[in-house]
Formats: sequence, structure tokens, C-alpha cells
Amino acid sequence: MLSYLMFNMIESRVFTFEPYYFMYIIMIFVVFAVVGLCMLLSSNKIKNDNIIEALKEDAV
Repeated sequence: MLSYLMFNMIESRVFTFEPYYFMYIIMIFVVFAVVGLCMLLSSNKIKNDNIIEALKEDAV
């Protein structure tokens, strides 16, 4: 949708709007992979920490 809006803002209509569905699908998978990897790494880091001990150290 953003690509189509940007296309409409161009004054000269030299070429037609052709969405690249394959590129959009690849980008969706890449975004989900990066977000999933970040969540996996952060959950592993949190799993190894003891929240109560961290709060005790922070309070002192």
C-alpha cells in the first residue's frame, strides 16, 4: 500500500505500478526471522537470570 501511495505522488506517469509480491513475501519472512531471533536470544538471557537476586543487587 505504501508503494502504491508513493507511486501516486510521482508527477510523471512514465511507467506503470507493478507490485513485486515475491519481494514482499521475502521481506515479511526476513522481518519475522529477525524479530524471532531477537526474542529467542533475549528469552535465553532472561531464563538464566534470577530476577529476585537481580532486584536485591539493584536495591543495595
